[in-house]
Amino acid sequence: MREVREKKEEKENQALVNYNFLGSEECPIDTQADEIEYSMIFRIPRIEGLEQCMQLRRLGLRKNLIKRIEGLENNVELQELELYDNRIRVIENIAHLTKLVYLDISFNRIAQIQGLETLTGLKKLYLVSNRIKKIEGLEALVNLEILDIGDNKLKKLEGLETLNNLTELYCAKNQLTAIEGVSHLKNLYILALQANQILKISGLDGLEGLTELYLQQNQIELIEGLDTLSNLETLDIAYNKLTTVSGLTHTPLLTEVWLNYNQIHDPLSTLHAISHLSSLKTIYLADNPLVAPMNASQENGYHMQLIQAVPSLEQIDGYMLRQLYAVHARKEEGVRGITKKEIDPRAKQMLEDAIMKGNGL
Repeated sequence: MREVREKKEEKENQALVNYNFLGSEECPIDTQADEIEYSMIFRIPRIEGLEQCMQLRRLGLRKNLIKRIEGLENNVELQELELYDNRIRVIENIAHLTKLVYLDISFNRIAQIQGLETLTGLKKLYLVSNRIKKIEGLEALVNLEILDIGDNKLKKLEGLETLNNLTELYCAKNQLTAIEGVSHLKNLYILALQANQILKISGLDGLEGLTELYLQQNQIELIEGLDTLSNLETLDIAYNKLTTVSGLTHTPLLTEVWLNYNQIHDPLSTLHAISHLSSLKTIYLADNPLVAPMNASQENGYHMQLIQAVPSLEQIDGYMLRQLYAVHARKEEGVRGITKKEIDPRAKQMLEDAIMKGNGL
């Protein structure tokens, strides 16, 4: 589907698009600039005309029609390169950009991770929504702190053995069936694996510093494998196959738990399972069998039981608590709407874009 759509877009562009060229009147180049940004509203077909930009430190060419990474031979001072949403198929011609700390080539047509071996200072790498089937070619990136490789074709978490400085790892919307190859990442504090095919929570031993774990939209039936995650603050396990709430005994610092859209059916055992979470502020249990048959009065009563079991609660299923009563948040009351905690604004936008593209929107 994606290939067919891309060929159709290319054909339409050949006839309809008026290209904007770097160095033209529409996209002038200041050779003394340390930053050049031509994104979103332009249709630049290639990288060119930057030979004299010796001081360039940031180049942003987001959402253009670039097919190849080229024309950067003299831009050795570059620290940030953003080529998000173009038509690039190969990572090439950047081995000499050894001062890069930020590289974003998400939403392109890349099938293989390559050509990064010399970029040892890289700290943030975004490869979202490409055609990558394997994590490879990252061994030299020992200073990498953020890796986002969501919306690709990965079937296995691998190739991360030397990335000991990773603090954030995003692998949402792939084809993973297991959590593996991450237990050595001692500095990791965000792990996002939404929209995969993961069957079991495991492979997290050693991640004592993890504070946020996102497992929404998988095939998980039991909360387990969290025994060493004593610093976990956010757990998102919505849209899975849970029937009970358990396995939270060793996560005393949890402040947010997302359990909505599962098959949890026993209200009393659920109360018991969360009663020791003295830091819990937000819980989502909506669209589970335990609340589905409740009328408004019964649901409010259950909310009161939750409050009694966990006095620290501030939000329940999109309701904010005021003086021990659940009051639905409305703008006219001057209360901010309830939204899920942002794991990373850029990653969130990338995931939303990926879902839209995947649905053909």
